Amino acid sequence: MVGPSQPNATDTSSIEGIELLIVSLARLLRDGIATILQQHAAVTAVQTAENAELAIAALAQFTPTLILLDVATEDGLSVARRLSEAAAGIQMLSFAARAHDHDLLAYASAGITGFVPREASTEDLCAAVERAVRGEFLCSPPIAATLFRQLATLSHRRGLQAIDFMDV
Repeated sequence: MVGPSQPNATDTSSIEGIELLIVSLARLLRDGIATILQQHAAVTAVQTAENAELAIAALAQFTPTLILLDVATEDGLSVARRLSEAAAGIQMLSFAARAHDHDLLAYASAGITGFVPREASTEDLCAAVERAVRGEFLCSPPIAATLFRQLATLSHRRGLQAIDFMDV
């Protein structure tokens, strides 16, 4: 999850060969984001799809490094679930996302590994792509607290014991 831009937040020198699949019902939005990201030095290929069916069809021919999904639609989460199943192992970054606690948890449970909020800039989008490709997750302290509270609640409900990371 990405918050406001931070100077020197990412080092782009080691990132290369990023291939993206952008999924959005809004043609202007998906084409605009594709145009922006095609100018990024590390991006080597961008494909777009209007819906889940076309995205899944594209995955038969193209294995992206990262999927960018517009979740601001009625079926955004169901599309995320379908893509998560069809593209197992591929990171999925959502955009046009709301940053409310219940939304964050819904995104994560649908297979989304990060998000770019509605108020993000193009620099924030590029930073989010770079971080997602690295397997990083940048989020604000309130978002981290929400995720930890939810993990604690789930652990308590299932009777899971804490993992001692010092022994790992």
